[in-house]
Amino acid sequence: MSVFKCIKELIVDRLDENESTTGDDFIVEKETLWELEEQAYISDVRLVKLKTYAWLEICEETLNEYFEEVTE
Repeated sequence: MSVFKCIKELIVDRLDENESTTGDDFIVEKETLWELEEQAYISDVRLVKLKTYAWLEICEETLNEYFEEVTE
């Protein structure tokens, strides 16, 4: 299991259960922890927020800029 920590706040499009944009923003807060899923459907990377059902899909560049892997 790969876990990533958000290192600076990020705003992405909110997606519904059908992976369609809702027109609303989703704020990814700094210091939150996210687990890397093995499969993404609409972008390069799917992350699931630990201890919640929140998820997002982002490109590799965004992952590298806004997240760091937790190695502990």
